Amino acid sequence: MCHFAGGMPAVSDETVHLTPGELSGILLISDIEISRLARRGILPRIPSPTKSNSFLYPLVDCAREYIRHLKSAGQQDRDRYWKARAKSEKEKAHALSIANGYEMAT
Repeated sequence: MCHFAGGMPAVSDETVHLTPGELSGILLISDIEISRLARRGILPRIPSPTKSNSFLYPLVDCAREYIRHLKSAGQQDRDRYWKARAKSEKEKAHALSIANGYEMAT
């Protein structure tokens, strides 16, 4: 097996293309979700050379982009959580200042 200096295995120049059904078994999502992600431009695909109205998906690129998509969605969730928490803390501080008889500057 060929390795880079960093210890990572070299990726073959040959791209492996899969059908939506095959890719769904690897990514653990439905083939309908794979098609939806491809239409949104998240997963790359190419027209099938043997079947009209069908697509093939490059395995490594799809795995990489799906992971990037999941990380992005997770970051958006964290951002929404921290924004909501900051708003809640500000509202609590405001309510406390009113209860103590003075208004905080906003």
